[in-house]
Amino acid sequence: MNDALKTTVEAMAAPLAESLGLSIWGIEILGAGRPVLRIYVEGENGCDIDDCAELSRLLGLSLDVEDVMSGAYSLEVSSPGLERIFFSPDQLKQYINETVNLMLYDPVENWPGRKRFQGKLINAEGDCISVQPEDSEADAPPLTTNWKNIQRVRLVHDFNANKGVKHSVGKARS
Repeated sequence: MNDALKTTVEAMAAPLAESLGLSIWGIEILGAGRPVLRIYVEGENGCDIDDCAELSRLLGLSLDVEDVMSGAYSLEVSSPGLERIFFSPDQLKQYINETVNLMLYDPVENWPGRKRFQGKLINAEGDCISVQPEDSEADAPPLTTNWKNIQRVRLVHDFNANKGVKHSVGKARS
């Protein structure tokens, strides 16, 4: 049911987002009583709060007219952010060598009993991804798992990467 609902919402949201110069990054439906429908969008030049508000207004009207979400629900539209959640293995390809946080449904053979990992994304081919956990030995094989075994994978942003770098303040001059 959840997958069918996500597919329906995406079919409605995608053309609206495209009309605003945005694309759908992912969709989550959380909770039961009064569910939260969360849509992540991004644009080639980023997206701001006005973009999100406009898509929320347009999509909210469409969802209500078509009665896609039965009963009360909350609609949230936002950018995926710096520590973005990944919704498909294809999204990971541009983040090879970046740090990710990974939660599995079931432990894998090389890492018995563990379901949570943080480490460098080594590979994302087809439905399999490989991560070198930060706490592994230097010569340890990477954790490799199928996308279906991934409960959640999120990018870990290094907030200290630009520490000490002076940034200009104010408007850019042309």
